[in-house]
Amino acid sequence: VDDAPPMFDVWEGFNSLGGHWVDGKKDGVYKPDLQTDQLIGFLEEQANADKPFIAVNGFYPPHDPYTAPKQFYRPYRGKGVPFAGYYAAVSALDHNVGRTMEALDRLGLREDTVVVYYSDHGDTFRYREGWAYKFVCHEDAIKVPLIVNCPARIQGGAVLESMVGLQDLMPTILEWAGIGTPEHLHGQSLVPLLAGESVPWREAYYVQNVLLQSNVEQRCIRTNKWKLILSDRPRTVRQYASPNHLFDLMNDPEEELDLYDAPYEDHHNQYAHYPPFTDVII
Repeated sequence: VDDAPPMFDVWEGFNSLGGHWVDGKKDGVYKPDLQTDQLIGFLEEQANADKPFIAVNGFYPPHDPYTAPKQFYRPYRGKGVPFAGYYAAVSALDHNVGRTMEALDRLGLREDTVVVYYSDHGDTFRYREGWAYKFVCHEDAIKVPLIVNCPARIQGGAVLESMVGLQDLMPTILEWAGIGTPEHLHGQSLVPLLAGESVPWREAYYVQNVLLQSNVEQRCIRTNKWKLILSDRPRTVRQYASPNHLFDLMNDPEEELDLYDAPYEDHHNQYAHYPPFTDVII
């Protein structure tokens, strides 16, 4: 554990390269369980405090190696579920999030505490190009959960159709804290959207990526209907240049049918009937 950075009152760090178990002992102490214990202890200290608090609990699972306590494997093993360890880890995290919410209820903090649940990236299980599990512009990697809960401030059950991203979290939290937002931030506060207000908002999303192994640089524009991925040339002769991609997300949300350069011939003859999509790309 590193020394606490000066901006934190409490700091509990861990080496993410050390796996998900304390001292590396599988079926010993699962790090997310320990982290949740520590978080609940912190919340208990804040129950009667006279000032606001912020706490961040960063779980490392579900991440390879895909492991979790044995009881969380039971719904998935022996049922043909691939990557059972991944789903077991998700279930283990659900359990610990539930423990956290129960603690907020018990301590009388739930009503006016903003809880934000999110992930930094998804997982392709190496299905996409370059065998990258996250270094791609596909939905598998870039579309992540983002759930915000605060009974006193947000109506439960609402679903935002607007394009939001993790860059919006900082200005959102700053606004809730009554702190001015620096002009150089890329994101926008979600507070108006979460309050049900109609405000001007982005109509497209921009993503930058470097493919693992090949180091091919990619740029991506995503709208509600289309996704365009453009790949740069390889940096050396030995590195391959991945093709550009165009996906119709309304009809092909799995991004299986690449319409870039359509119509064209392929082994299954599934693109020959498409019209050109030049106007969409431009």
